[in-house]
Amino acid sequence: MVKQFLYAFVFMLALPMPLLSPSIVGHWLAGGPDNGKVWVDFTADGAFKVYTATSTENEGRYVLNADTISLYDKNCGMSVAGRYLLKFYGEDSVSFSVLNDPCKDRSDEVNGGRMRRIR
Repeated sequence: MVKQFLYAFVFMLALPMPLLSPSIVGHWLAGGPDNGKVWVDFTADGAFKVYTATSTENEGRYVLNADTISLYDKNCGMSVAGRYLLKFYGEDSVSFSVLNDPCKDRSDEVNGGRMRRIR
């Protein structure tokens, strides 16, 4: 009986485990206009901030549900959600594809964008 349990246990360990989705929380680098650097910080409490070396470009809140992120920001209005599909490439890069965003300015900036994790 113990031998059968051990075989079953070893077999279960050998099964592939579902991979956890990488976290959006962290400090990210995105390309800006004219190849300028734009940083984006996502915090564990659901806040984000977009900034350059000289100024804050935008900030707001986000809600992450599996591979979909909803963004609410000061530029478009904190009650106007933009929904994007996230595609992670390993744990250190991610791209955004618009699902629905009534704010054209945000959609123009975010849709098709890629970021690289700095830390």
